[in-house]
Amino acid sequence: MSYIITAEEADRMIAQFIAKKKNIATKEALGGIIHKESIDGSSSAIYTGNMGWLCDNVNKSHSNYPKLFLAFERNSNYTADQEIEEPQSSVLVAPTITFISSSDAWPLLKDHMTPIPTSDNIIDKPTVIDLKNEFKKQEKENKKYSKEHPYCFFENKNNTELSVLMENEDIKYFRYYFGYSDDQSYGNNKMRLILVPVAAKGNNLVPDPGQKKRVSSSGGEVYILQKSWPPDSSNLKK
Repeated sequence: MSYIITAEEADRMIAQFIAKKKNIATKEALGGIIHKESIDGSSSAIYTGNMGWLCDNVNKSHSNYPKLFLAFERNSNYTADQEIEEPQSSVLVAPTITFISSSDAWPLLKDHMTPIPTSDNIIDKPTVIDLKNEFKKQEKENKKYSKEHPYCFFENKNNTELSVLMENEDIKYFRYYFGYSDDQSYGNNKMRLILVPVAAKGNNLVPDPGQKKRVSSSGGEVYILQKSWPPDSSNLKK
């Protein structure tokens, strides 16, 4: 299965998240930006995926971190058929910059700009566990996020689309956005992670309208990723 979606598909999902989860999108976070290396780790390492843990810090119990963010594990050794309870790594990476939606209208990915970070945050495993548990608590008690599992995993053992982006010299950062889909195949994970490559100047590198890919100045491909796992709780081993 390909993870790639068009910019139009991504824009619709982001707009849907703003409409369905307005309080989150306008007050907590619509997404964040992080250095490419914070997701990739060592380019020579052998790994089976890239994992992001959803962290609810809305009550600011950990004042050094944003209200809502993804903590990334570099070189994650997970497979997309297991029940996952906590990070494997003792140290993870979190963004220093997150962003919200300033209005009900979505400006489109091709035009969206935010500041770029000078560095990313280091976050330890116990803190991530605490904040992902808060995410789970809010989801269980209030259906706050429409996301049953507090993580987003891009498997790259059988799908190398994210690994290919990592090799593109024009890509220096990734913006991640929260999207929403009513597609039944996502089950109880309707909140979706959208991953967009970003150039050194901070502009999103998105394909032309109607296209899934385009070639950047270095000759590498750029595209938008979305279909992270889990798409449906029925795919998990019990």
